[in-house]
Amino acid sequence: PATDKEGSLRIATVDVQAEFLWYVARCWEPGGKSRRLKFAKLFSWAEVDAANAELEIAANLCFVDSGYNTKGDTGVYSACCDYGWIPTKGDDKEFFMWPIKQKGRTVGHVQKSYAAPVLVDSERGRGGEGDQASMCYMIRYSTTATNAKLDGLIKRGFWTEPEPDDDDPLDAQYSRQMASTILVHSRGKYVWKTIDKENHAWDLSTMQVLAAILREILPDEYALKGDAGEPDAGR
Repeated sequence: PATDKEGSLRIATVDVQAEFLWYVARCWEPGGKSRRLKFAKLFSWAEVDAANAELEIAANLCFVDSGYNTKGDTGVYSACCDYGWIPTKGDDKEFFMWPIKQKGRTVGHVQKSYAAPVLVDSERGRGGEGDQASMCYMIRYSTTATNAKLDGLIKRGFWTEPEPDDDDPLDAQYSRQMASTILVHSRGKYVWKTIDKENHAWDLSTMQVLAAILREILPDEYALKGDAGEPDAGR
């Protein structure tokens, strides 16, 4: 197996379904290239934690989609509180506005492809465990921006996949899911369209892109150069 280059980061992303979880791990190089380490169907949060441990992925580099089964004792927010993961939520917005602060005053705004993190409540039963964390920060992000960034990485050869295994049904699933989202011309403009409901690998990959942007492995084209200062709520 290939070894990680100096300065690389391993990132995991999780897509939540009713009865199982889709999981992808990738190794990102400082220049923006990445290679897939694992694609799997898992069946519990403990299995996600075990996969992260096997691949030596830090808790704060595991991003979990919070579009389904968000709250409650077994929900995404509870798992993120317990394991230290980061919940995310894709949004159709093209960008989010962040303020530029100078001496405590807002003097302008910049556009970013993700919103300021917001504190969310897992709403799990306390059951005598009142000291157990029940709040975590969730990040909304632009699927328009990350779709475009992912498409560009693939076309530039920056998105490396293992050699396909014809005998592995998961490989066929992955290939199908990565072909699920395409750019189409509609009503005078180009938009991203999901053409297959089995789009989990693509969604996992957009979360990978978000994580790489957050860790400054990839540039955020919507953000201006320089320090944007303290964030306010994304809008």
